[in-house]
Amino acid sequence: MKRLINSIKKMNNKQKITILSGIICAFVAVAMINLGLSFASTESDVETYLVDQVVDGLSFEKADLVYENGISKYTAELHNDQSSDYMLKYIEIVFKDVDSNEITRMATYVGDNIKADSVRYITASIDQEITGISAIEYVIQK
Repeated sequence: MKRLINSIKKMNNKQKITILSGIICAFVAVAMINLGLSFASTESDVETYLVDQVVDGLSFEKADLVYENGISKYTAELHNDQSSDYMLKYIEIVFKDVDSNEITRMATYVGDNIKADSVRYITASIDQEITGISAIEYVIQK
């Protein structure tokens, strides 16, 4: 340690500033990396409520819920994996909290025949922040 201090004393101010700047940059880089990792969503966060679900023979896949500009927007792929067509009017999407209490519902109108082995893209939105949900339930209205 004494040798390091003596080496630093022998340096001119420009060399000291260069070394100090490098140390500060290294600390800032480490802090930014750690901060970025703490805000990154993990797959387990996503899996808690955006898991694929099958309801009455229809599968809801690749669900996403985004809050932006005061609007929560839900999107998903609706797959009819059955060998026959499926007729329905609309789907109610029920958003629940950790205690399985309903937070809100959104409806997405389908109102049509979904052909066998086909995919529909569904969306619904609400002017409320609901991204802190814990579960999604689908109610099919035929």
